[in-house]
Amino acid sequence: MITLTVQEIYDLAAFAGIGLDESRKPDDDSWETPICIGSCPGLGVRDEDDEIGKRYRFIAWLEEYPEEGVMGLGPEIEGDAELSGRAESGAPPTQADLPL
Repeated sequence: MITLTVQEIYDLAAFAGIGLDESRKPDDDSWETPICIGSCPGLGVRDEDDEIGKRYRFIAWLEEYPEEGVMGLGPEIEGDAELSGRAESGAPPTQADLPL
């Protein structure tokens, strides 16, 4: 797992060449908001209907408000495709470790 601030994510997006709308920048207090990024549990994450199953390579959640749930990063992984990246940072998170 890695934790980045909104400022660090903004800088990363700019580094990646993503054009950012200057009129939609966060307010001054939000730049230091920590956002966690981790590997998706093998079973997937819960959706709005509290069903488990959507799987992504990585997921993100607000460090300060994990009860708000997670956001899948990138396209949803279909079928039996392996979740690559799960072992990159030590023990992968389990469903119980993540906010639902």
